[in-house]
Amino acid sequence: MLENYAEEVKGLGVGSHLWLFDNNVSVYDENKKYLGRGKWRKYSIILATSRSWVLEGETRVDKISLTINRGKYGREQAYTEKMMHDRIWVSEKRLRLLDLLQRCNDIEKLKMVATILGFN
Repeated sequence: MLENYAEEVKGLGVGSHLWLFDNNVSVYDENKKYLGRGKWRKYSIILATSRSWVLEGETRVDKISLTINRGKYGREQAYTEKMMHDRIWVSEKRLRLLDLLQRCNDIEKLKMVATILGFN
């Protein structure tokens, strides 16, 4: 995943920002209508070690994988701003694209999609 963001990750340093997705938050609009779970939170990198970035709140992020070791809870992914926006785009568009693909009967379009995805 990170190979697509190598230049952006290489540019990280003290003062840069990383984003974490907090799934323990319920999100509502201004009319108090429930919108779902989760909220993106922005953190500043405040310190660099040889192996990790240290975020506000003393959270350590591995410089190579951009992951946080949460002990028995596993690992959590940290995101650059571009990675976060790409993840949001995928989560908002993937099911709609799948629906359009399932209804598509145009052989040329389906062949193009197959080629792009490496499906022969």
